[in-house]
Amino acid sequence: MIFLIYSIVYQSKTVSDISDTVVARWQDRWDNSTTGRVTYEMIAVVGYKTTYPRNRCIAVSYARLLVHDTSLKDHQYRLGLEDTRLCECGQGIEDDYHFFFDVQGTRTVEID
Repeated sequence: MIFLIYSIVYQSKTVSDISDTVVARWQDRWDNSTTGRVTYEMIAVVGYKTTYPRNRCIAVSYARLLVHDTSLKDHQYRLGLEDTRLCECGQGIEDDYHFFFDVQGTRTVEID
């Protein structure tokens, strides 16, 4: 009986140590990566489950923002699908930050 308790405690400690090591290495790679920087700005800490909205259209839009794949002019310009990165408001580059925080008034958004 004592051996069984010792074995369970020892095993859980080992699993916990391995998990901590894996998460620490994952975080280090995420901190020092040269890709995924837009997502990194929004989610800098690894290991947390992302919660998506229940509305599918909103959830898809949220996921596209996280992977920097939007229909905003900044992204479309980089793909060669737009002639300019400038927003129609004339106040800056149409990227996610500009769309959510800089543009005044109401805008119509086309959801794929």
